[in-house]
Amino acid sequence: MQDMVRHFHETGKPIFTICHGVQILMAVPGVLKGRKVAGLGACEPEVTAVGGTYIDVKPTEAYVDGNMVSAKGWTGLAAFMRECLNVLGTRITHS
Repeated sequence: MQDMVRHFHETGKPIFTICHGVQILMAVPGVLKGRKVAGLGACEPEVTAVGGTYIDVKPTEAYVDGNMVSAKGWTGLAAFMRECLNVLGTRITHS
């Protein structure tokens, strides 16, 4: 998993994380340095320790920092998916 995260980080590919998933990003040096990210509130000290900035979004919201999308948990899933699709350049229309 760390190799995949490192590859996505080094090549500028989108990185999406929700809830405890931010801990996987923390495990790869440099991924969160200088980045802003949401996640489970208990992860805030760890995010800060690796050089990131924890963003305390509302439980139903998601946060976008360039190619990185993050959210606190399942209650933010609708916003999280919307922002992930936006980062991927996907547009959904209804007729």
